[in-house]
Amino acid sequence: MEDNFRKALQSSLEEFLDLVEKHQSRSEKSCLKTLVWSLNNKPSSNSISKLCDALSLYTTRAIFAFENLSNGYGQEDGEEGNEIFKTPSPQKKRRRRITRSQRSPIHEAVRTELENDRRRAKILNSLRGYSYLAQLCIMHPQKAFPPADLFSTVHTLHDKLVLFEGDCVLQDCITAICEQWWRDSLPGKESLIAQSLPCLLAKSLSVGRKIDVHRVYSMREAFTFFDFMDDSIDDLKHMLVRCALTPSYLRTEDGRRFLAFLFGLNAQLVKELITIFRSQIPFGRNSVLEAYGEILYKAWRFAKGSSLEEIENNCIQGLVEGAIYASSKTLASSIRKVLGGFISQRTQDGVEAFLYRLQEPVLFRALQVANSNVRRNALLLLVDMFPLEDPVASKEEKESLLEKQFVLLDKLLVDDCPDVRSVAVEGACRILRLFWEVVPSTITVKLLSKVMDEMAHDTASSAVRCAVVDGMIYLLDNPQSHELLKVLLPKLAPLLDDPVLPVRTAVADLLLTLKDIRALQFHKVVNLDSILCSLATDQCLVAQRLTRLLIPSYFPSKVPVSEACNRFITLVKRSPLAAARFCEYAVSEGVPPKSLTELVKVLISLFMAPTDLDTKEKEGILLAIRNLCSSLASNQSCKIALCELFSCDNFNCMLSSTSSPSAYTAILKIASIIPPRDISVVVKHCINLIMDHSAVLQNKTKQEEFRAAHKLILAWGGFDDLLETLSKLLHNVSNIAGSGSIASEINRSKQDRSRKSHRKSKWPIKMSMKWNTMKGRGQSHKSGKDHNEESLTIAIAAAWQVENLLAEEDTRKALLASSKLEHLSSGLKLTVQMIFRLHSDFLDCMVVSPLRAYMALIMHVAVRRSSLKDAKYSCSKTKNKDPDTSVASSAKFGIDEGLQELLSWAGELFIIHHVNNTSKVATPPLQGKRKHIHVQCQKSRRRGSSEEISNATDEGTNGKTDTSEAGRIALVTRIAATILKSIADSNALSLVTQVPVKARCLEFASTFIQYLKQQIEKWSNAQKFTGNDWKYVFICMKSSSTYAAKLLYLCLKSSSELATEASIVANNLLDLVTLSESVVGSKCAVSVLAALKPWMPDLLIAVSSSANALCSDESLDTVKSKQGFDELAEDGKQFSASWIVSLANVECSSVNATNFRKSHPPEGHAMGGASNNNDDSQTKDKLYHATLDLMETIIKLLQKGDARILHAIVKIILSLAALFLKQKSYGEVFGLLHFTCVKLLGIGNVQEKGHDILLNQCLLEYFEEANIHIEKEIESLGDQNGEEMLRVAKGLVENVLSSHKV
Repeated sequence: MEDNFRKALQSSLEEFLDLVEKHQSRSEKSCLKTLVWSLNNKPSSNSISKLCDALSLYTTRAIFAFENLSNGYGQEDGEEGNEIFKTPSPQKKRRRRITRSQRSPIHEAVRTELENDRRRAKILNSLRGYSYLAQLCIMHPQKAFPPADLFSTVHTLHDKLVLFEGDCVLQDCITAICEQWWRDSLPGKESLIAQSLPCLLAKSLSVGRKIDVHRVYSMREAFTFFDFMDDSIDDLKHMLVRCALTPSYLRTEDGRRFLAFLFGLNAQLVKELITIFRSQIPFGRNSVLEAYGEILYKAWRFAKGSSLEEIENNCIQGLVEGAIYASSKTLASSIRKVLGGFISQRTQDGVEAFLYRLQEPVLFRALQVANSNVRRNALLLLVDMFPLEDPVASKEEKESLLEKQFVLLDKLLVDDCPDVRSVAVEGACRILRLFWEVVPSTITVKLLSKVMDEMAHDTASSAVRCAVVDGMIYLLDNPQSHELLKVLLPKLAPLLDDPVLPVRTAVADLLLTLKDIRALQFHKVVNLDSILCSLATDQCLVAQRLTRLLIPSYFPSKVPVSEACNRFITLVKRSPLAAARFCEYAVSEGVPPKSLTELVKVLISLFMAPTDLDTKEKEGILLAIRNLCSSLASNQSCKIALCELFSCDNFNCMLSSTSSPSAYTAILKIASIIPPRDISVVVKHCINLIMDHSAVLQNKTKQEEFRAAHKLILAWGGFDDLLETLSKLLHNVSNIAGSGSIASEINRSKQDRSRKSHRKSKWPIKMSMKWNTMKGRGQSHKSGKDHNEESLTIAIAAAWQVENLLAEEDTRKALLASSKLEHLSSGLKLTVQMIFRLHSDFLDCMVVSPLRAYMALIMHVAVRRSSLKDAKYSCSKTKNKDPDTSVASSAKFGIDEGLQELLSWAGELFIIHHVNNTSKVATPPLQGKRKHIHVQCQKSRRRGSSEEISNATDEGTNGKTDTSEAGRIALVTRIAATILKSIADSNALSLVTQVPVKARCLEFASTFIQYLKQQIEKWSNAQKFTGNDWKYVFICMKSSSTYAAKLLYLCLKSSSELATEASIVANNLLDLVTLSESVVGSKCAVSVLAALKPWMPDLLIAVSSSANALCSDESLDTVKSKQGFDELAEDGKQFSASWIVSLANVECSSVNATNFRKSHPPEGHAMGGASNNNDDSQTKDKLYHATLDLMETIIKLLQKGDARILHAIVKIILSLAALFLKQKSYGEVFGLLHFTCVKLLGIGNVQEKGHDILLNQCLLEYFEEANIHIEKEIESLGDQNGEEMLRVAKGLVENVLSSHKV
């Protein structure tokens, strides 16, 4: 190809340029390059000059033709030049199937546009070739082409560079030509930057390659030729500012240098760049912030005049002040990272003096201000700048300044703020590490002594203690500190037992650091016994680090395996539990698996040998073997080797040689991980364990052993037999005397099961035979109540095992897929039913395990059935067979049916408990009226139940108090809370679909909360809210409040038909807050309120729904009041909302209205008497923290929420006020109206217009009626205090009416 180029060049320049245009592949360009660079500028040859002229001419023609095409003009046929620059005549060939008469102007325009596009592409291809040829001429090694001859071509290409925006290749070639021209400093270079520099800059911003950034940086001096005061280069300035945000400029060295160079171009540009930097500091990453710091330092280093002043005064000075006065720790840290660009260069000339000049006026003052956040930020900046000194100051001044810094540091070590103390500790350790040689020894000893003696035992903040340990780790990097720390570090030994995990973890890291220092030994800092104790008992983070610490001592890899095993045996004898935890993390810390397999063999031999091992050592060996097997089971070769080590005799010896539950658990886990060939011995132990019901209920330490036995049975294929045995134990309740209907149901279940065929069990020993043997023992010796109690206890223990089977994922999957599932479910159901029916006789032995197990089972089955239905539907689409329909086909597992049965049984719980409950405590007055109003709000189907509860409570006041009554209440509360939790979870999973079932759930929640209220009221006069039983009642009360509120939210969300039930639950929950505070105390009420706060909007919506229900069928915001005052008072009887009265009484006390109540104490009222007639002075002085908090929360939510909810609550309050006015309870009337008018409606404050319009339409008639009746009451009243209260209330009502007049 080179010969073709050469021949064309020798023949004709036109032919040569035409060849250059047509051949532009990489190989052809290489040939062209060789040819052009072989030319020389000999005096006898004028070919170079002619080539330059021809290149200029053809380039000009091509650009002219391209401009004409871009502007929509063609070229005349008679013009000279290349054929491609002529405007061709229109094509005469017609398209197929389109006649001349059918051709439209649109078709002609499209055809012309396509033709122009083709010609434009051809011209651009020619220009690419000409540009490449010009680039080769400029880059000629011998500079054979005169720049003057090439300048016209280059200048033409540069001036028209903007036309080629769509051709990146052509643009790159032209910018490369201009860049080379500038780099070679050829004549006229200033005229080749106006278009090329913006193009080059734009490419570096869009593409982001390192080479593009380097090209921009190499032409940085060209930017000085631009007039930045001219508005015509605003686009260029915007691109320069964008460089400060572009990662390619911040990551590369050339990019950071270019940004620093920009600070010297123009003062206005400097301001814009500083603004960009400041805006990015709060959100920038560490690399970006460090780049900003480096850029600012380089810019400051070379800036002059106004740019330097702008950088120093408006940028760096502002950063220093921002680092001190930043409102957040993150922002202060980000600013310090930017300032690190100067701090790291403080050894350079002028930097130290500059930093001192900026920081000295503000830093020392900020270290002593009252704001702890400012002190912390200033201290961090001082640590980064230490030592802060003036280079031009005298020696005495420098020493005085240094001493001042140490005094402030010593003072901040005992600062009141924990954050400042922790920063002071870390800062002191950092200063000592970096400047150990120059810091006076007296100051060093003083600082470290205070840190070790006081800060290391700072009981107020764990962060300070953790900072001490971290500081010592940092200080150990300086070898010169080791001699002093050898004496001081043992003072940190107690921190290994610190109650805070991060502190203990830091101490473990400190010990690991000491392990690599020869001059210091970790066991001299912390006693080895303390290390082993922490290893045995501490959490994973600490135990894993301590294992890494002890591996070189107790199982080193550099010694033979036998010696390493002997060392580990030493560890076992010294601390068996620590040895077991050591084995748990040995594999993860790098110990070879083969060595650990050999260790297992040694430990088995040691356990089997007739040695004098005590119980703890045997237990430790078994736990160590279990942990090693768990770690090595994933290694197939190690697992095969371990299987050969275990036999039936080994397991028999292990079981017979141990007695602790943890040892038995370890053996069972070993058998499930490394299964032996014969497990009959282990099976017998599992059967005996499962049949031992007392082990579950009386010995909680054996519960883990039960879980291990379950997993072992599952691993060995006996899970169905296990479920069969548990089902029989659950059905054992049929032996309880007096359970005829249940016994007949069980017999029918047995007959049904006898008709079914059973598959042959894979389990080595049939568990049902063992059950029959156990069942026959001892039954003849017990009768009556003892036998019934034992039967129920056995069933409860079996239910606990079912509950644990459902808690583990693998056993749960096996249980849900088992054929014994239906039988097991019926056993649980009968057990739960028996507990509810016989709880009056066996209340003391009741536990919630059967209830939790039954609810968990039906919930899991419902979820599984739902997923199987979805899978079946998808399989039907693909015409595949349903893989599993055993669960879905059972209709007895419906969650709706199960909840209905459970709630019907639970309804008897409160009634029977009240009937059998006897107490000396009298029923509080007005309780019957409150219950009567509550019952009126309920539906007829639950009216009888509530009346029975009320009657039972009243009847239970005759007789003597039972000493276990508090325990009985606690147990009933626990059972009810468990039911409520299960109900809430079922609704949260969308398992409950029927609206009547959801209504029953809300009724149960309301009944339970009412039961709690009644028990609190009944026991209030006896003052017996002490002991663990009542403590547990209050804990359940808090959790039950959360479950009830969650249930209310879910029911309201799913259906609008449950408004009445939801309003009753909401009122009972809010009543519980105020009642518990007035009877039990603020601590209990605050905890209940904290549980209800997340659901408070839903509670208010539910309360407002009761008001909306009384407004016939029309909405409250559109109907006018059609009720008179008497009807309004009748409505007040239907609202069970004593919490509103409590809020009103607190509001009354807050405005000093209680003095009115002394002369006219309020009589008993239907809402339960929010006032106390016996001791009003105590009520006045009593602080209701929870009630006040409840009031503030309600006010905020109502004022910010939907106006309809606010006005529904206002209607309820007005109804109650009308009721109390008829009952002559003037204190309540005043409190209710003051709370409504002042707090809710905000009379005297700025009101929202929407509230005004709504009140005018809906509630103003209520206020007018109230105003009229209050005035009548004042006229008929002769009491001065009552008259004064009513006059104040009347004034509030009149203010509301006047504020809403148009």
